[in-house]
Amino acid sequence: PEQFLGRDIDPRTDIFALGALLYNMTTDALPYHGSDMQDVEELYDVTRRGVYRDPRDYQPLLSPGFCELLRDCLIPLVQWQARCCHVRGRHRSNHRDI
Repeated sequence: PEQFLGRDIDPRTDIFALGALLYNMTTDALPYHGSDMQDVEELYDVTRRGVYRDPRDYQPLLSPGFCELLRDCLIPLVQWQARCCHVRGRHRSNHRDI
């Protein structure tokens, strides 16, 4: 998604790509779909929202832990940043309690 906007890429790009690859390997489907390959903006928007079909819809025997790993890999940048800030804040508050 960052490359579409011409932004610099970082290790999160590789994590996202790994998640997409694992999703495809285990479901034989892509996690995000646009109406067609010509509609790049629609595909970007769908990817940015981070909404994809639960991989257990394709493979019901996938473990919850594996599905959580996929979710963490495929998390959009905006949600990833918010999640990291939340976790950092939680660690800080726990640190004060010790």
